[in-house]
Amino acid sequence: MPLTAPALPIRPRAPVWRARVVPVAVVLGARTLLVAFALLLNARQDSGDIPFYYALAAEALKGRLPYMHFWVEYPPVFPWLVVGLLRLAQALWPANPQPLFAALLLGVNLLASYANLILVYLLLGRLYGPAQAFKSGLIYAVLLPPVRFALQGMIEPLADTFLLGGLALLLLRRADASGLLAAAGVLTKVYPGVLLPAALALLPAEGRTRWVKSFALAIGAVLLLLMLVSPRALVSSLEVSARRPPWESVWALVEGCCAYGKLPAPAERGVTLAGLPESAAHLPWLVIGLGFAAAFVLVARARWRPVDERAAVLLTLFSVGLLLLWSKGFSPQFVQWILPLVLIAFPVRAGPLLAVGYTGLVFLQYAPPAGAPDLVAPVYTFIVVSRTALSLIATLLAALAWIDWPRVHPGARIGST
Repeated sequence: MPLTAPALPIRPRAPVWRARVVPVAVVLGARTLLVAFALLLNARQDSGDIPFYYALAAEALKGRLPYMHFWVEYPPVFPWLVVGLLRLAQALWPANPQPLFAALLLGVNLLASYANLILVYLLLGRLYGPAQAFKSGLIYAVLLPPVRFALQGMIEPLADTFLLGGLALLLLRRADASGLLAAAGVLTKVYPGVLLPAALALLPAEGRTRWVKSFALAIGAVLLLLMLVSPRALVSSLEVSARRPPWESVWALVEGCCAYGKLPAPAERGVTLAGLPESAAHLPWLVIGLGFAAAFVLVARARWRPVDERAAVLLTLFSVGLLLLWSKGFSPQFVQWILPLVLIAFPVRAGPLLAVGYTGLVFLQYAPPAGAPDLVAPVYTFIVVSRTALSLIATLLAALAWIDWPRVHPGARIGST
């Protein structure tokens, strides 16, 4: 009788839902609990930027449209969006459209916030694998600033959706779609344009051409439309960023102005600039801008091509960090520009520490009683200097990793940085 080895027990593979669906569900569940907690703490619909956007959209009820009859300090996507939301709210609830408008705006922002969380998870999974995606995705899910900014009706959640979506498509080498999303981001809050250097570094020649063509044509088409509709309003909307004084930044501390970047209410605006706060203008902004441009070129050219996907993320983080440091002004929601990128670029140690640091400063900034702080108040100065220091650290880490990446991690795809 032939001897046969006993059959080894076959260990069933883990179901797909357990390996893939459960981690995502945990991350989304953690974010949902945070959203519910934040809503319980602050159920008001008149906080943050919601009153401003309602006032802006309400001008449309008077026959005055942004970029047609008055200038706006933001690119056109969000002003047009809030006008559409108010029109919808008025059609559904003509007697009192303001509460429904606020609910619709928060709904759009919360959808964008969840989309950002999913994009962060997918980018982490592509670069480092599912285990790191779960750990870092969970960290991002429980950070309060992205939720707070969404519930305050700010632009950043939607702008970040275009930035992260464009980055994800760029890593997939979907040049046309990535360029279009980056263009939509620029037309929402400008800073998603930092994807341009990463696209030029990562994509082959044909892909670079397609990316730039999609990006430029989309922006050019909108600018041409605005120029045809009201060239003076367009010029004023572009000019306001150059003419307004610095606020809540180290540049504001040096200039001695201003604690907040307050501008005239929408009802007080026309197609020409008027009523802007005055600045001492001690700083040579042209020289400062050229210095930052030179710093970018020096770092970017130190290691240009070929690059891998994580190097493209590092270049994007470096570009955002440099943009934050150069910016004349800084509002608390600008933290959203860099939060997801530090976790994607440095998922272990540096990224979580920077994210916690930014979050702590946001808590501190919103902790004092309402009212503009004195410019030289110790707490205000501490927040401004500390926030700038965190941005400088993140920018330097990204620059050093970008320069050393081919030597330290040749062709590698790891997540231990």
